Amino acid sequence: MRSLVDRRVRFRCCSAIMLLFSAAMWPRTAGSHQSEKNLPSSASLASISGHVYNADTGAPVGGQIISIGANTPGMAFQPAIVTVSASDGEYKFSDLDPGLYQVLIGGSGFFQSERSALISVSSGQSVSDLDLRVRPAGVISGVVADKEAHPIQGAFITIFHPDSTPPEPFDYMGIQTDDRGFFRVPGLPAGKWYVAASLDMRLSAISPDLTFYPSGDSFATASLIEVNAGAETGNIDITLREPAATAASQQGGSNGRAAHTVSGHVYRSDTGAPLADAIVFLHPIGAQQPGPGETKFVQFARSGPDGAYKFASVVEGTYTVEAQRAGYLNLVSFGSSRFVHVESTPVDGVDLKLHPAALIVGTVRDANGNPLWPFSVTIFHNVNGRFTEAAGALTLDNGSFRAKVPAPGGYYIVASEARGGLLGQLGYVPQYYPGADSLDKAQILQVRPGAKMPEINFTLKRPPTFTVTVTIVDPNAKSGEYDFLSVQPDRDPALKSLANLSQSLKQTLFAVPGTAVRFRTVAAGNYTVDVFRAATTYSPTGRILSAQSVGTRMASTSVKVIDADISIDLPVAASTTNTTSR
Repeated sequence: MRSLVDRRVRFRCCSAIMLLFSAAMWPRTAGSHQSEKNLPSSASLASISGHVYNADTGAPVGGQIISIGANTPGMAFQPAIVTVSASDGEYKFSDLDPGLYQVLIGGSGFFQSERSALISVSSGQSVSDLDLRVRPAGVISGVVADKEAHPIQGAFITIFHPDSTPPEPFDYMGIQTDDRGFFRVPGLPAGKWYVAASLDMRLSAISPDLTFYPSGDSFATASLIEVNAGAETGNIDITLREPAATAASQQGGSNGRAAHTVSGHVYRSDTGAPLADAIVFLHPIGAQQPGPGETKFVQFARSGPDGAYKFASVVEGTYTVEAQRAGYLNLVSFGSSRFVHVESTPVDGVDLKLHPAALIVGTVRDANGNPLWPFSVTIFHNVNGRFTEAAGALTLDNGSFRAKVPAPGGYYIVASEARGGLLGQLGYVPQYYPGADSLDKAQILQVRPGAKMPEINFTLKRPPTFTVTVTIVDPNAKSGEYDFLSVQPDRDPALKSLANLSQSLKQTLFAVPGTAVRFRTVAAGNYTVDVFRAATTYSPTGRILSAQSVGTRMASTSVKVIDADISIDLPVAASTTNTTSR
């Protein structure tokens, strides 16, 4: 068997799965202009396949996401092709143009033990032994709270590797604590790690806002955490340090800026009753920086029995004041946050409101029980035929999700592939609660404030998929001109009207007029194919740096996929809506 080249890897946090989720473009060989009748025959196309194995035991690993992208320098960008390894570890990419490709792997419970593969395939070549090896990953979990053990929601978690001086952040972007103050960091190689929490997004190792586990202000006072392969190291609880208001900041910063107070109350939005034990954050806005001796970055305070809170040492500037509390929603529409400008006098009466919430929890898995991560759970209502999103959540690496919704109320819930990125190409069919494949079969979940809802579990299926090949026919296209080509399923009204969910079901590719573009994971059903003009930015050498749709639909057509691949020409001279291709 052909295995990946073994190299020493500088591990990064779930680098493959995060790349699959966030990276939208890959290098792709630019083809020559050609019409439908000149499309490459199946005999001239290549394929790459293999298996995914546990590097420690040799056992096959299913449920891993594999991506493949053309890697020819200097060419245009295109989304990678993605697939999922079967229960026996097998994966396959078919109908590939000849060229150089890079293969990456990522998924729940494992990390890639070797560097990504680079492989070149020629016309008609079939590579059937490109095996990928992964190792069981460790997990760190815990809770972030204040000194009185109140949970802190929205704290950012940073992992540091101790092998460098100073220790370097392990590129884990975007992990935040939930309403319980709970965090979970997956995909870690076995070894020792530092963990820090912060209310600021800046991940610098020298940030004064960082609190190192268990409650230190530096690496010297931090404790190392031992992570074992395939195991979870839990109860890594961090007591967040409160920013210290120095005498200098109380009397005015040493740079001459005066310090003032910001105060107000926190109330329930439905009854107006005061809320005790709400946490209130004070976030500086923009590029303003604290002067020497002034309070650093984000401050927080707790509301008292009468709902009152107060920040005593706030230097001049503009801030966001935001309230949070377990069991309540902090939505701007309910008045949970406000902008304040601190200038020459104390700022009083900054009152905030929180709305009672219900908690919806559950899991999203595939038919083999593998957790699907990161997948999207969308919660919405139907008011007089108008579908409005109320809340949403992304699954964690163990497939679990947790979302708060306004209560009381009745909601539909649907699980689907994540919004945007490459995971929208895996071919999983959205599923409604409870296990329905369409809105007319779904049930409304009624929720009450503070009620413990039953666990909502989803099992998503991947039906057989086919390839839709589209060639944009544009006699007036200029050399080097690009368009966006999208294929969107004609689903039920909810999936079409909820903008975020609708986008997650749409497949979009970067297209050169006259060149065949393949959508490879299209299930049976009816679809709309659209062409949009692209606005591109080029480097001095002619490489495309970025591209975005300018919103002008140039052509549109309808296609029906039944049980085979299809190919169509799509002229841009006039709309061809309602034509059907088989």
